[in-house]
Amino acid sequence: MKESESVEEYFNRIITIVNQLKLNGELVEDKRVIEKILRSLTRKFEATVVAIEEAKNIEQMSIEGLLGSLQSHELRMKQYDSTPLEEAFQTQVALRGNFKGGCGRGFGRGRGYFGRGRGSYGTRGRGRAGRGESIQSDGGEVQGGTHGDGEGARGRGHGFRGRGRSNLANIKCHFCKRYGHTYRYCWKRQESEEANADLVQEKEVEKSEDTMFLTHNKEYGDSGDVCFIDSGCSNHMTGNIRLFVTLDNSIQSEVRTRDDNKLFVEGKGDILVQTRKGEKKISDVFYVPNLKHNLLSIGQLNQKGYVLTFSFDTCTIKDKHGFLIAKVKVTPNKMYPMKMICSLNGCLKTSIENHSRLWHCRFGHLSYKTLSYMSQKNIVDGLPHIEVEDKICEACVAGKQSRAPFSVGKSWRALKPLELIHSDLCGPMHTTSIGGNYYFLTFIDDYSRKVWVYFLKEKSQIFEYSNIFKALVEKESGHLLRC
Repeated sequence: MKESESVEEYFNRIITIVNQLKLNGELVEDKRVIEKILRSLTRKFEATVVAIEEAKNIEQMSIEGLLGSLQSHELRMKQYDSTPLEEAFQTQVALRGNFKGGCGRGFGRGRGYFGRGRGSYGTRGRGRAGRGESIQSDGGEVQGGTHGDGEGARGRGHGFRGRGRSNLANIKCHFCKRYGHTYRYCWKRQESEEANADLVQEKEVEKSEDTMFLTHNKEYGDSGDVCFIDSGCSNHMTGNIRLFVTLDNSIQSEVRTRDDNKLFVEGKGDILVQTRKGEKKISDVFYVPNLKHNLLSIGQLNQKGYVLTFSFDTCTIKDKHGFLIAKVKVTPNKMYPMKMICSLNGCLKTSIENHSRLWHCRFGHLSYKTLSYMSQKNIVDGLPHIEVEDKICEACVAGKQSRAPFSVGKSWRALKPLELIHSDLCGPMHTTSIGGNYYFLTFIDDYSRKVWVYFLKEKSQIFEYSNIFKALVEKESGHLLRC
């Protein structure tokens, strides 16, 4: 870890390397990553590392928990670095001891500048001139003594002396009651605060379990076309399996309800809904069989780029381009039920009453008599009773027809252009052309084998285009069209 690098930047760099290793097929455990992070931290995290290694079980610790602990320590250090200059100057004066102060007791009442006790410079109090013993500094108490003279009557004061120098060995911490450091740099206090911060974070995160907090009344029943917009739901959820267009049953998880009960997730997929912008796909929806209502997570919608705006009595949902998707009115019990027409995928079951026709096709149009014989003799296992039908099978008739050969004669070819023209019309087509035509008409010159093609919208246009073709080719070739 670099000195100028933040905890978040360092963790992002480590996670990127771990993901690359996993993509290459290497198994990287969280324990190994945590140990590597603890070994590579800078010296400013030394107290935190010692506290984690002594107070926690690294095998049960998560990477997210370690990140939270280190970020808490980093935040406290940044707060200390931003201490006002006046406080830092007072601490520096007290620690270096260039001037040693004492609170003095003077004879009678008056102002005391040197002496014994506590106080501030130039204040009134009780005291006598004599031996100064202590000085209050930043979180610690410096033990020492000096002789001073009190001026005036009895009083308290804060003074300085120009000789002597205090060291850290004489500084007492008010937190752990030990000498050698101040309250600000007490590692016992830092360890205690980090442990408390980790405890709070663990209770809040708790393995990042999916949660669901929803309170509703009975007026909606178990309607499948109502989706509740829920801020306490960590993921989209539904208990209606018919809503899914795709479902991955390998996704297994659990969600925790408001009363700390657990519901099991048995898949994740996509559902289609109808909105004012048309059909929309909602992805990454959990299938929770015991869930009676459809829940839309506000957090997950924000992650997908949708913007939710809550006004006085309306929730407005817009996509990332700013187009309006839906407006949801609030109910008297402060719920946001969104009416959506779900696209249910249905499958119609078909059946064939005539099994004889079905088995006739399955056996390659075998004759009904042969099929009936096979059924009676139980030659084929599972073959039902076949009745001989009198109906004609069109496929059988077409397949059994015989074709007579074409008569063999002398072929005749044209000796000059336009002496013989072959023409054919094709259509109508199921799909129209770019110009909206259903037919095309061809003309082929027998002599040159040149082809002309014309597109027709209607069959009645044949005569019109034949005249156009005749005028065109006669002018281009200089020959007359004979037939």
